[in-house]
Amino acid sequence: MIRTARYLSWIVWQYLFGIFGFGALTIALQALVTPPAEAEFAAGCIVGIAFSMALLFPTLLQLSMLPVYLPLCLSMGVTRRGFFWGAQIAKLHLALGIAAIFELMQIAAQLIFGLPALFYGSSLAGVCMTVVLCTAVGETASFIGMRFGRRGITAMFIFIGLAAGILGAAIGFMSAHGGDTTGIQIDTLIEGLSNTPLLGAVVLALVIVLAGVDAALCRRITAW
Repeated sequence: MIRTARYLSWIVWQYLFGIFGFGALTIALQALVTPPAEAEFAAGCIVGIAFSMALLFPTLLQLSMLPVYLPLCLSMGVTRRGFFWGAQIAKLHLALGIAAIFELMQIAAQLIFGLPALFYGSSLAGVCMTVVLCTAVGETASFIGMRFGRRGITAMFIFIGLAAGILGAAIGFMSAHGGDTTGIQIDTLIEGLSNTPLLGAVVLALVIVLAGVDAALCRRITAW
């Protein structure tokens, strides 16, 4: 388990450094091209990009990483149980790293554009818990794909892509045709993320259930 955790965590941290560089480049380019009159809009764009990255990247990384390294680890003599528990440690590293990058991007937007933080306190804790849930969902989707072969993995990619596309299109449509709907959406989002006890209980329950599903699937996966 420890060997697998170290190996997967090293892979995870390489991804995290790449995501951190992408975030830093995004902020730098936005700061260079934004006039002072549009500082508020630029800061909102940065926080929005950071929030989207925090939810999407852990899901996609788990979905693409585990199918590659599970067969490799099994070929090196690692048991499925050892791989599963090592993957749980790496999953925690990924979630915490993504949440930290999100906060760093939000702090950078504050310092560069002089605007208050959008997510702080309980709402920031809610973002972190949501990142953990997205990471768990990505892992479960990956194990489902591996259990049912390459067609299962392809189906998981298509499903997540369609779900993200539909959600993004719905938000974009409401923002374009709803006038002040964007502000209402943001307020509703922050309010929901600020309900830390309820959100924490829901996330904890879902993560435990998904981990149980992952453990059952991992025992039945055939390496190819």
